[in-house]
Amino acid sequence: MIASESDGVMAYGLELLKLTMPCKTIEINQQPYLNRYFVSQDAKGTQEWLHEFVSADSELHLHSHPWKAVSIVLTGGYCEERLDEHGIKKTRFYNVGAVNVIDVRTTHRITKVFPCTWTLMRVEAERLPSWDFIDALGKQTSVPGSSADWWKTAATLSGEQPLIFYPLQAGEADSNIVATTISHYIEVPPCYT
Repeated sequence: MIASESDGVMAYGLELLKLTMPCKTIEINQQPYLNRYFVSQDAKGTQEWLHEFVSADSELHLHSHPWKAVSIVLTGGYCEERLDEHGIKKTRFYNVGAVNVIDVRTTHRITKVFPCTWTLMRVEAERLPSWDFIDALGKQTSVPGSSADWWKTAATLSGEQPLIFYPLQAGEADSNIVATTISHYIEVPPCYT
């Protein structure tokens, strides 16, 4: 669901950028669900990820997340089924620019994904050890979560060295690290190197 030319430009830029980022493919029932790309981590451990949705949740199970996060839809859109505080299922639609706040109490599933759906997710450093999945009968199953450092050993789709923006401490300014890495992929004017 690319609604405008600017959405198409954004999607194209994300397609190029994803080749340079550490990637982890999340699967459900041995089928790709989403590609998670590592963007950055600040000094407190808060991370930013790009999510490229490949499909909706292929199962009927609701799930929780082991962290607090805020997600914004960059392109496309999706429908979410979420339990409210009374245990009643509510359906929401998130389109470009929509913000979804997720915490450890959020129980949801993605029921529909529009083509070319990308989100940017900011994930707090504190994490629980597992995800919880709840079936239609209310049976809960816990599944171990992955390490917060998953991105350090993840490959890029291009097989090239990842483009990672490390947090700078107060007073630091080493633009050569960033410029050298970026210049491997694009031509950087001399004034930036």
